[in-house]
Amino acid sequence: MKIGTLICQVEDVVECFLEIYRHPGSNMDDRNPVPSRAMAGKKRPYTIDFAEPIAGMPADTLHELRLTLREIGEACDGIIATNPFWKSVAGSDLVLDIGPWRFVYGIEGAARKIIVKDCKRLR
Repeated sequence: MKIGTLICQVEDVVECFLEIYRHPGSNMDDRNPVPSRAMAGKKRPYTIDFAEPIAGMPADTLHELRLTLREIGEACDGIIATNPFWKSVAGSDLVLDIGPWRFVYGIEGAARKIIVKDCKRLR
């Protein structure tokens, strides 16, 4: 099942397409945890912080949110610090929809943080 796609294009240097999938055997599949290349290195994982407590969120949605944000953090590990991607996401609000919920989050690459700023039920 395809969860989302993060696309970063760097003109005249390289095109980098990072696709995030959840499938059996992926490192985010709780039934069969396999360490990824990012996890195998010495880098610490991205932390996931919530700007405000999320009340009334179904446990399965919150679980899916954490898994997906961990995958996004691992994908960010593959992007070098000088890549224009980091200037693009600095201070930007990113959106992630999971079921009927929309989450607004930001990525702080230097601090290795993903911060969930807001969430709302869409339907």
